[in-house]
Amino acid sequence: AGGEGARAFSCGGLAGPGDGGPGGRGGDGGRGGHGRGGDGGPSHPVVCVGAPIELVDSALTPGPGGGGGASPGQAGRPGAADPARGCE
Repeated sequence: AGGEGARAFSCGGLAGPGDGGPGGRGGDGGRGGHGRGGDGGPSHPVVCVGAPIELVDSALTPGPGGGGGASPGQAGRPGAADPARGCE
């Protein structure tokens, strides 16, 4: 905003009796940073819905979770590898 020239003059300043002009337009902001890569998907060999399952002489092991997405900023986290989900 413009300065108060009339007040500056009355206080012993060198400014004349008129107000100062407004300031110039500010500059644009900088560029945004890189986004983060997406997280990998989970790996569950067994998903129970409504009731637990019963395994006899079998072993289920999860495969690796999906890999996280690449990014110049921060890569995504790998997905979980749990033996079962929702089987309580």
